[in-house]
Amino acid sequence: MTTRFAPDQAVSDLTVADLDALITEIVRRVLREQSHAPGTNDSGDTLPVELLATFGVWDDERSTDAIVADIYASRTITEREVSL
Repeated sequence: MTTRFAPDQAVSDLTVADLDALITEIVRRVLREQSHAPGTNDSGDTLPVELLATFGVWDDERSTDAIVADIYASRTITEREVSL
């Protein structure tokens, strides 16, 4: 199933399901383009199926606040100087 989104549609207006469908569509397009690119390995035909199988939602018993707290707790702060 291919989902179409309006070019002027704000990301903030999309639901989680819409975002999941959009990301999956983008990944499918990229994989399709890469599989037709010169020099790609034909033996990796199962990679897109295996990769796409990892997409989707998951169940988590924790509250949203607990998940966000876990994300922040896993971040590290570095003292090294970074320049761009």
